[in-house]
Amino acid sequence: MAAGEVDVFANEEKRTLELGGHVGFDSLPDQLVSKSVAQGFCFNILCVGMSEGNMH
Repeated sequence: MAAGEVDVFANEEKRTLELGGHVGFDSLPDQLVSKSVAQGFCFNILCVGMSEGNMH
């Protein structure tokens, strides 16, 4: 801030937030999964095939 400028935010009340966990781009997939599960999303995978022991 230059010497002649007035701090217009000096009298404003400031608030602080407490973080509930890690914040960043790498946590986005976890956040999306948590949000989807909370909204009722269910994802199932079914794999069908022969195992190595059954091959002749």
